[in-house]
Amino acid sequence: MNIKILAIVDEENTNDIMSILTELKKYSIQPIITSNILDGIDLFIENNPPILILDDKLEGFMLAKTINDMQNNKTVIFMLTKLEKILLSKEHLNINFYIPKPLNRIFLQVTIMSYLKNYIFIEKENLEIERAVKKQAENLPNKIDNDFIKINYIYSPYNKLSGDKLKLLSDEKNNKYYGIVIDCTGHDLLAWQQTGTVEIMFKYALTFLKQGIFTSIKEVLEDVNKNLVSEEIYVAATVFEIDLNQKLIKYVSAGIPNFFIKYKNSATYEKKFMKGKVLGYKIDAKYLEHTIEICNIEKIIFTTDGLTDTLNIKKNIKSDDISAFFITFK
Repeated sequence: MNIKILAIVDEENTNDIMSILTELKKYSIQPIITSNILDGIDLFIENNPPILILDDKLEGFMLAKTINDMQNNKTVIFMLTKLEKILLSKEHLNINFYIPKPLNRIFLQVTIMSYLKNYIFIEKENLEIERAVKKQAENLPNKIDNDFIKINYIYSPYNKLSGDKLKLLSDEKNNKYYGIVIDCTGHDLLAWQQTGTVEIMFKYALTFLKQGIFTSIKEVLEDVNKNLVSEEIYVAATVFEIDLNQKLIKYVSAGIPNFFIKYKNSATYEKKFMKGKVLGYKIDAKYLEHTIEICNIEKIIFTTDGLTDTLNIKKNIKSDDISAFFITFK
């Protein structure tokens, strides 16, 4: 990653600036230097450098104001100026760092170096986030639509990354579907990584269920809870099983308080309440498995609390990740 640094400075400082930036080569700097204002503007437009060094002798304060007023500009500005001008300038709020004249090589070098360390850390974190966002999109479940059932979902992160996770598994041999709704705290890299850890635990536990080692989704949830206690991860979740042969829905909640159900010949949804301890707190926690007959149900929605909160008229804003399965029986 080459970090472009554009310097629009007076000729008397160009050699010193180039020398200082060259000495910072371990930070993969690409220095661009000019002493012409118009060329400097053109170079800024062409390169969009994250760091810009300006000189008050070359209309630096005017350039700083102009660049800061550009839409979506995130350039950090270093200004070479005399100390008295810092206090007199009306535009001083547009400057990130002041470098007093006459130029002190060590001061400029240390100031740039300190900023670069933080900049590189942030850039690496942003790159990790972008990679995670891509993986997050790739790991969304496939939607289902056949003669008997349709399963759609909404997955809307509060920020780029979500602390929610939706997982859907099918058992075509037994005409069953298993769904998992996971809600970890936060909307950052850590929360996203935790959803992946929890997903793997559920995946193994559901494999044991298919193999007959576990006999119910209740046991699946209790097994995941034990594993999370040892990892010190706390998460809310709902697990559900749809058995089309038996015309039954089974569900178990761990800290997610509601789901929605719409009966046939009804125009509205009923909000149903669930109880269950959040996963990861108590190793011997027990969970209740509930059963509903499908025959009178048109739709059912299993969701994290983000959707429930958003529907609350008192909080008419989106304040959390929103994730939910929308299940329609045909």
